[in-house]
Amino acid sequence: SQHQLYEQTYKHVLLPLWIAAYRYQDKTFRFLVNGQTGEVQGEAPTSWFKVVMVIAIVVAIIAGIVFAVRASKGG
Repeated sequence: SQHQLYEQTYKHVLLPLWIAAYRYQDKTFRFLVNGQTGEVQGEAPTSWFKVVMVIAIVVAIIAGIVFAVRASKGG
């Protein structure tokens, strides 16, 4: 019978990982920060008022551009 021997090695990769959580409007939001790269992972709270305001501003800008283009063409 043949015997085969494989050399197994293990390498641990340790890096600083910061785990934190905070409460906002009775909801807990958790996030992770990679201390080596600075990459942040997690979910941020959404302000629906701000989302609606940004959409309204973008629509107003587009409407203004369309109005200006039509007015300059005389139509």
